[in-house]
Amino acid sequence: MARAPTAQRSGTGWSSEQHARLDRYTRDTIYAMGDLIRLVDRDRQSSLVNLVPNALQRRLWQTIQDAQALRQREHLTGAPMKFIVLKQRRGGVSSFVLSLGYLGANFSANFNVSVVAHKETTATVMSSFCRGFFEHWPTDDARRPFREHAMPSNKKLTFPATGSSMTFDTAGGLDPRGGRSDFILLTEYAHYERYDAAMAMLDQASPHAWIFKESTANGPAGAFYDEWNSAMSVEDLDRAYAMQDGP
Repeated sequence: MARAPTAQRSGTGWSSEQHARLDRYTRDTIYAMGDLIRLVDRDRQSSLVNLVPNALQRRLWQTIQDAQALRQREHLTGAPMKFIVLKQRRGGVSSFVLSLGYLGANFSANFNVSVVAHKETTATVMSSFCRGFFEHWPTDDARRPFREHAMPSNKKLTFPATGSSMTFDTAGGLDPRGGRSDFILLTEYAHYERYDAAMAMLDQASPHAWIFKESTANGPAGAFYDEWNSAMSVEDLDRAYAMQDGP
């Protein structure tokens, strides 16, 4: 996920093992997630569990990887990658995408993450969820050095050492002039009361941004329904470009 280690990650005085661990974290997102991201167990609230991706989360990650490969092969680097996900409740889509954004902000310089929810309570829950990634980061000597300090404030997590940030807002309260984002999560997109500010924010997204629109169902109408039905799978896109290229 990370584009490049930050300046602080130059590792002066680090052991060869630490350099190797950093290299793997920045190359292997699923490994980093399982080794560094810990969640409160839903069934046993006093326990922490590592975020080891389930089948649904792995399928989403494979789709992302396939889209990246297609993007590079066809030289489609001038526009963001966009994913739309019709999800089930408690399937882990939101937590997986949030952890991708958090790792990006922790390991990359000037990496700005925007999370937009349909209502204030959801935005607050997601902000608390990401603060938990910082608070529950493993504290052993092998992993603690890779945690950047995350400063919480109103609707925001700031990473001073990387110059990165995560902001949490609602579709109704979003300021579309908030700046360019490198990673955007529009959660419960089918339940937004308005879309204008979110669409304006997407127009300003970085050319290399990852954009996720995910939601539970909300009836056979609306922006999410229309976009879901018009979206193409990576496999369909791959076939379309292959036909363009010819035999």
